[in-house]
Amino acid sequence: TDGIGTCFIVVFFAWQVGSWRLALIPVVNTIICLVLCLGLIYPLSSSKAIVLPSYVPNVCLFLSIALSVDYSFFHLSRFQEVRLQGKDLITACEEMVRTAGRVVLVSGVVLLFT
Repeated sequence: TDGIGTCFIVVFFAWQVGSWRLALIPVVNTIICLVLCLGLIYPLSSSKAIVLPSYVPNVCLFLSIALSVDYSFFHLSRFQEVRLQGKDLITACEEMVRTAGRVVLVSGVVLLFT
């Protein structure tokens, strides 16, 4: 029941960016984040190296969804701004990564260490 809101998030995201295909980006990001996060947590908890509270998987799910949607929306908003200026696809991708990519990288590193 923790992921019930995911359908609503995907529909809302698709409405905001104007594309159903682009709405799949946060879904894929969330899946990758969950696989990596739980893939790192499971060996630690099963080996009894550390004791984790039972709510850790739920927190991983919520953070993965929140960050994936937020960062994807940030990137795609910047991408669409550049495309509306009439620039080609490659230039739009480069501009998106150069501007939004730095902000997302710094924000992600800050979240990693807090």
